[in-house]
Amino acid sequence: MARTVKCIKLGHEAEGLDFPPYPGELGKRIYENVSKEAWAAWLKQQTMLVNENRLSLADPSARKYLSQQTEAYFPATYQRNTKASLLAMGGLLPHSHQAVTMSHLCHIKDIK
Repeated sequence: MARTVKCIKLGHEAEGLDFPPYPGELGKRIYENVSKEAWAAWLKQQTMLVNENRLSLADPSARKYLSQQTEAYFPATYQRNTKASLLAMGGLLPHSHQAVTMSHLCHIKDIK
């Protein structure tokens, strides 16, 4: 019998992931609260972000950006870690927890 979770993205019970997708606290929260269906949708979104922004996953700042985008994509997970997200983004939150764009990150960098 498959493990089920109350998916924070879909809003209902669905089949859960087989293992945490990331190490650490974020991976644990995603594993406990995100369904396979929602995770698959995120992977498509993540692929789009990598391609559109020409990100190199070898670049630590690109990986950090994708981690922030992951938290923003799953609002309940994002809200649980608001303080850490604020610090990681230089003290600014995207409006209504929308995804952060590269222009947001450039703007934050310019402010400092």
